[in-house]
Amino acid sequence: MLIENIGRLYTPLREGDKTTVKMVEGAVVYIQDGRIVFLGEKREFESYKVTKLQSSPPVSPPQSRGEEAWIPHQVRDDREEGRGEIDKETPLLFPPADSRGEARCCHVSSLDSTSVDRQGVSPTAVGTPDGTDRETPLMSPPTIVGGEVIDAKGMVALPGFVDAHTHPAFATTREDEFFLRNQGKSYQDIAAMGGGIHASVRKLRELPQDELTRRIRERYDRFLQHGTVMIEAKSGYGLNWESEKKSLQAIKDAAIDHPLTVVPTFLGAHEIPVEYKNNREGYIRQLTEEMIPLVAKEKLAEGCDVFCEQGVYTPEEAERILQVAKKYGLAVHIHADQLSDTGGAVLAAKLGARSAEHLDFISSDGIDAMIQAGVIFNLLPGAVFFLGLQKYPPAREIIDRGGRVALSTDFNPGSSMTQSLPMMMTLGAIHMGMSAEELLCAVTINAAQVLGREHEVGSLEVGKIGHVGLWDIPNLESLPYCYGMNMLDTLVVGGKVVRK
Repeated sequence: MLIENIGRLYTPLREGDKTTVKMVEGAVVYIQDGRIVFLGEKREFESYKVTKLQSSPPVSPPQSRGEEAWIPHQVRDDREEGRGEIDKETPLLFPPADSRGEARCCHVSSLDSTSVDRQGVSPTAVGTPDGTDRETPLMSPPTIVGGEVIDAKGMVALPGFVDAHTHPAFATTREDEFFLRNQGKSYQDIAAMGGGIHASVRKLRELPQDELTRRIRERYDRFLQHGTVMIEAKSGYGLNWESEKKSLQAIKDAAIDHPLTVVPTFLGAHEIPVEYKNNREGYIRQLTEEMIPLVAKEKLAEGCDVFCEQGVYTPEEAERILQVAKKYGLAVHIHADQLSDTGGAVLAAKLGARSAEHLDFISSDGIDAMIQAGVIFNLLPGAVFFLGLQKYPPAREIIDRGGRVALSTDFNPGSSMTQSLPMMMTLGAIHMGMSAEELLCAVTINAAQVLGREHEVGSLEVGKIGHVGLWDIPNLESLPYCYGMNMLDTLVVGGKVVRK
């Protein structure tokens, strides 16, 4: 597949511990065998005619930070009055990565600095780690023959989005609770009335697995409509082995032959089931001695999550559950400090979790601990907005102190009924002070890291899977600016158009 006439292409790039955003004007993207094999300017393709598919060995993705794919030599500061100039003197080439690993990414607009590294690079020079230029013959772009051609018509190209926190395995919606909250009832009040998570549990336990699978698959379709190509999907509305297994199996079955990539997470510790109200220890033992070992044995999930909050699971209980999950090889995530500071963020750091979620009430010590442990701050502003709350997670402080932030929808029937990451970007801009570049990284490369997929997805680089969203907007800033509107024109997943 050839995507041409792209107005502006934006992609995050990782350089050591820093993440930068690259913008390229007039870019072309070529995808072969599902992976990006070429990014460059259209003029590099002028001598080629598309006639038929040419088979070639697949391009392997970068395996480490020391084996980065080539990127354009042009540089731009996205923070200079929101726009920048492209250096037209240097040819733009994205050939496959040099086997010696000598090609290096150039700094553009660092998320923790407004400075830009504008290194002069000659048409035949490659920047090396010691800062010198080595004369290297230019690699010609691959011959493009055959395949679909998309005229991007001056649109913006972005990596496919990653939603690293969703709850799609539910039976029915809870719009009645939405209006109860608007009439003054709190989330806790509704739960005490038999609503909330327990309402979803009752309905899911009654639903046949095949019908649950059908409903989940429909929800997968809607993620694609908003530019999302990968999600994390939690169970958590079963709260017994039979229904949790049903949920996880439905999550996996719904993803068969679906364009959306789904990473399942076991959330049996979403609540204490009603039948164990007076026997918390009995349910926790069921989780640690029966459910988690079976989830791992049957390979039903890649990760395990716990809702650590007042009235749900204490930090001590959460640690006990998640230590067992680690023992069985499951990635650790934790709902932490959403409604109060329970110390969940500190626990996430202690456990070496992939991510901690929500974090509306995270403490200063929690921020420091997570940064030092390399835990991703997975923030969910949609839940704050939908519940009518006022305290958003302190993304600006987290980023300024060196933390890595992801944004997710928290898609669920009770507290965040949305599948739109662009809407999360709007909330992140308005309520959390995030820049357009920070927002892009939060729904792409940082979210991919939450799921352990940052070497496959989350940026547009040679060797990565060809997930490209084409947006009918003039620049990156316009995506969060156009709130409540779906500006997605075309979504390409693995080199195939799935929405147009």
